[in-house]
Amino acid sequence: MAPNSVKYAYVKFLKDQERDYVPVESISNFKPKHSNDFDSKKAYMVTWRDLESDNAEEGEYKAQILMLGASEEELEKKVSSTRVRVPKILDTSVEFSSDDEIASERTAVAKERKEKKVQQSSLSRSLGGILAEKVAKKKSSPLFQNPSSNFSETSATACTCGTLAKYDAAKKRYREAEAENLQLKSSLKKLKEDEATYLHLNRELQSQLLEQLKGKASLKSKGEMKQPSHSVSVIDSDSEVLEDKRSSMKYATEDGKVCIGKDIYISELQWDLAEAQKTNSLFVKNLAVSVWGTAVLKNRSVEGRVCPRFKDQREARSPLSPNKLNAIKG
Repeated sequence: MAPNSVKYAYVKFLKDQERDYVPVESISNFKPKHSNDFDSKKAYMVTWRDLESDNAEEGEYKAQILMLGASEEELEKKVSSTRVRVPKILDTSVEFSSDDEIASERTAVAKERKEKKVQQSSLSRSLGGILAEKVAKKKSSPLFQNPSSNFSETSATACTCGTLAKYDAAKKRYREAEAENLQLKSSLKKLKEDEATYLHLNRELQSQLLEQLKGKASLKSKGEMKQPSHSVSVIDSDSEVLEDKRSSMKYATEDGKVCIGKDIYISELQWDLAEAQKTNSLFVKNLAVSVWGTAVLKNRSVEGRVCPRFKDQREARSPLSPNKLNAIKG
């Protein structure tokens, strides 16, 4: 297509989405050099005239250029033979000035911006110089230097003294705690030594007591007759008072056992423990434990009667064996 042969444009109005063929002269600020010299993603101001109406109304509307051609017939053939591509418009703003005006306006704006930048830089430099001069004057002044230096030295000295005082106090507390710890360790060591000494003495005492008991048992095993040094006492079932029953009969030992009567035997150790008791009641209690045992005595009574105190609450327990009871009574 020859240069400047583009006369008509196929456009799409953005307001009502209508499409129409318009002359290129009716498009503001648009001078195409060839059929592809347009931006299909840009909006243009198009003057539209209603030729069919008697009033011949006209107005400018935003439109999108879809195709350019030399004549309206040419555009109609292209539209009927091919599918017209309608891209999405990214910028709906419209430039109302010409290209030369736009270029001159941009040059003026750039020049103005450059001048403002130069002014701001010179102003900042001047302000910076003024500020630097004022700071230098203050630093050179004795009123500015001495108080700050004195204050810094005083504050540093105070901080150092406070830190040293805290360190000395902490060191003193540590030494006191260490001395207390050593004292506690010494006391603990002494207590352990005393415990070991008492344990050794206790073992020696037990061994001496066992040797004495064994010596008495060996003497009795040689056939010696021995008369008990304690009188036997029994508990009366009604009055629960010990009755002193000193017996004059002698008890013989056979094979390390003592016959207390009625063919009832207990070991010599049991007899010695009972005989060593200071009261008659404890003597009888030890003999009873040696003859029956604690498990049997727990569930028995002397004569099988119910205790008057728990008459309605408990049943009568089994009585003690008469032969063993008579042997203890002597």
